[in-house]
Amino acid sequence: AVVSTQSGHYGRGSERIKKILTDLKSDDTVTVPQFKGIEVPESFLVVEDNEIAFEKYLTPEEEAARAEKERLEGERRKQEEADNARERALDSMMHGKLEIRPEDELQKDLEKPEFMLQKNEDQYSEEELKVAKDFEKREKHLLEKRKKYRLRLCVDTTA
Repeated sequence: AVVSTQSGHYGRGSERIKKILTDLKSDDTVTVPQFKGIEVPESFLVVEDNEIAFEKYLTPEEEAARAEKERLEGERRKQEEADNARERALDSMMHGKLEIRPEDELQKDLEKPEFMLQKNEDQYSEEELKVAKDFEKREKHLLEKRKKYRLRLCVDTTA
C-alpha cells in the first residue's frame, strides 16, 4: 500500500511539472519513475491473461454471444461516425473542449479592430481613438496576466 501511494504521488507531481513545462514552452523533459513488476508486492498474487499458455475454451453459446456483441459494437461505431451531432456542436461552440481553463484564455491573442490595421493613428476619429485606447488597455492587461502566470509556473517548478 505504501509503494502504490508513493508512486501515485510521484506520478501526479510529474504530470503537473510536464504541464507547466509545456505551458512555458520549455524543452526540458521529466522522467516518471516506473516500478518493475517484481517491485510491486501485490503482483505476485495476480495472474495475468498473458501468463496463461492456452486459449480459453468458449462454448458455442459463448462464441455466438461474443460474435453478436462484436457485430452490435461495429454497428454502434458506424452510427456514431456517421452523424455525431454532439461532437459537431462541441467543435463549433467550444473548439472541441468541454471546459474552458483560464490558462487557455491567456494563450489567445486579442484581435485588433479593423480600423487599426487600415489607418494610421493620426487618421483615427474620436470614437476610433476611444476604441484604440480601450484595446491597448486590454492588451496591456492581458500581457500582465501572462507574465504573472509564467512567474507562477516558474515558482511551481522550483518549489
